[in-house]
Amino acid sequence: AAAFNDMGRFADALKDAEKAVALAPTDGRPYLERALAKEGLRDAPVAIVADYQRAAELYPQYASFYKQALEPVA
Repeated sequence: AAAFNDMGRFADALKDAEKAVALAPTDGRPYLERALAKEGLRDAPVAIVADYQRAAELYPQYASFYKQALEPVA
């Protein structure tokens, strides 16, 4: 998912991230990548923030992504 996000192939990144979340629901990285893919696809902000929130819950080092995602929504 990270590689696809880096290439701007957000639909492919989303598919990979969805699979990764299903396989490793306690790993924060897939949630982060899924949020990035959703941003690239201009998905609903609520869905994006939810993924950033879950990523930050699992990996506190991702809290800055979550806080930044909250800014446009708030």
